[in-house]
Amino acid sequence: MNEYEALFEEIVERTKSKSLHWRQLNRRDNTEIILNAHLVLRQFTADFARGKYHFTLLLIEKKEDDALFDPLFQISPRQNSEPEILVLDDGELITTLTDSIIDRWAMLRLLDLVETRSDKVRKLFDLNA
Repeated sequence: MNEYEALFEEIVERTKSKSLHWRQLNRRDNTEIILNAHLVLRQFTADFARGKYHFTLLLIEKKEDDALFDPLFQISPRQNSEPEILVLDDGELITTLTDSIIDRWAMLRLLDLVETRSDKVRKLFDLNA
């Protein structure tokens, strides 16, 4: 396991244990650091401490470039979404985890996990928000 995979696994484990608190942001936030920001469907953020350092995580769900023209997108939008994680330090992009580094299905499972633990979903279902 390389350092990117280890980082991803740490994010997943902290999300499962609820030690990471995910908040949903407006999809138009952070456009200055998101590549192809016009494709963002949703984005979530969490504060991430590692040792004495503090980072910000952005979990971005984008639609694929051609997803809007794909009839399957209307049936199953998750099939045509591209999750990625941006790691920021004081607003500066440090690294990006995409499906070129992390298994796409693992990223989609994390996205599902984050969605169910995000502040807005908890408020919607009145889960001690």
